[in-house]
Amino acid sequence: MPCEFTIYRDLRLVLSLAWGTVTDEDVLTHLQGLGSAFDFDSGFSQFVDLSAVQRLEVTPEGIRSLVERIPFGPGSRRAYFAPSDVAFGMTRMHQMLLDEHPVEIGVFRTSGEALDWLGISGLRAGSLSV
Repeated sequence: MPCEFTIYRDLRLVLSLAWGTVTDEDVLTHLQGLGSAFDFDSGFSQFVDLSAVQRLEVTPEGIRSLVERIPFGPGSRRAYFAPSDVAFGMTRMHQMLLDEHPVEIGVFRTSGEALDWLGISGLRAGSLSV
């Protein structure tokens, strides 16, 4: 599966990394694994790195169905690093569908902007690893 995550309890952060071709099923499996991880807390924030994604086979219907399966709760923030036009556009659609959800979502073209928005200044994506 072209998605992995690492939980940084001390930072209250989940780093999710995707690469290659990503499908609706990949994203669903990723969210299910994250929600069932023993060290996951729904109040953690998330940094999603989409910079290595070569192809997105995520459909609008898939995005709508994933909205109800998000394991993050009120007070958490999710920052998407989406440098490509396709990833940026799909992630913005996800953001709009979650407008009523208690989780804040930001979509950014650079990893620095995304990490700063999460309040993790001074840290760069390269110092995080899955």
